Amino acid sequence: MDKLSPLELAQNQGYIIGSSSAIESLQHPFYKWCGENLKPYITISTRTNNSHFSVDTPNTKLRLNDNGVRAMRSIMEQYIETTGTFSIENSSIFHDNVPIKVAEKLAMKTVEIFKNKDNLE
Repeated sequence: MDKLSPLELAQNQGYIIGSSSAIESLQHPFYKWCGENLKPYITISTRTNNSHFSVDTPNTKLRLNDNGVRAMRSIMEQYIETTGTFSIENSSIFHDNVPIKVAEKLAMKTVEIFKNKDNLE
């Protein structure tokens, strides 16, 4: 069985997780793929115990409405504390202090929010 490339892995799981250099190496092709396939661009930049969690909407059809913003706030409250700097807007989301142990689960829940058309403008 062939091993997936880092880009294929990101496309399959819906997000990039790794060091800032790993994310940087995939930034352009994954961002382009996300825009073309109406997927949110989600990155998890890992550090020692925590990560920087970021979501961008590379296509205007992916903007969150009020319901989507509320859903994102709800899952962020469920998985992480409000320590650190964070923002949830209709076209971008970030939090600079997400524990690595919950970051991937948060990313998967975020993908689900964007799949629900009731959460989009």
